[in-house]
Amino acid sequence: MKRVTIILSALSLIATACQKDPYADAIITPNPAYVGEDITFDNISTNTDYVEWDMGDGTSSTAYNVKHYYIDPGTYTVTQRAYRDKGGVNVASYMVEVWGAELKIIAQEYYDI
Repeated sequence: MKRVTIILSALSLIATACQKDPYADAIITPNPAYVGEDITFDNISTNTDYVEWDMGDGTSSTAYNVKHYYIDPGTYTVTQRAYRDKGGVNVASYMVEVWGAELKIIAQEYYDI
């Protein structure tokens, strides 16, 4: 009986030690993109149960894959967090460049006197 207990304890320890940590990774297309153009963030993370995205413009998502567009030109830092239910998190950051002109429309009243 002692042998069975020792073997089960050893197998439990081995199974726990084999638990792999999550690894956050993504493919971003297109990059660079234009203002208003959909950018696809394809999640290719490994050992991951769920992800969180911070799009760098004040928006976020918990979708596995994300489509997002930016309304202002500039360089955005997108942060991806990959989580494992049994513990562990891995964080990756990506630079997304957005090109284009910022369009502002100013409406003024016109009076015919």
